[in-house]
Amino acid sequence: MSGLELLKRLKAAGHRIPAIMITGDGDVRTAVRAMRAGAADFIEKPIGREELLVSIERALKRTEDSATLSTDREAAAARIAALTKRE
Repeated sequence: MSGLELLKRLKAAGHRIPAIMITGDGDVRTAVRAMRAGAADFIEKPIGREELLVSIERALKRTEDSATLSTDREAAAARIAALTKRE
């Protein structure tokens, strides 16, 4: 199974785990497909330690922001559901 196939399966199964696609022979088309499949980043080898750490931090931050947004949406929906018809 390729990394792209794995990303597609994870997305189809509803998993939101941040994934960073690392490849030895990437091109723009593959990068676009990976990002559409849910990759948080697309990096070509060789990759430096700092570049990888920055990518991981960015993916985790995006996940954190997404979780916060989801919590905020749920809270707003609960507040709206609690309103009376007149409100």
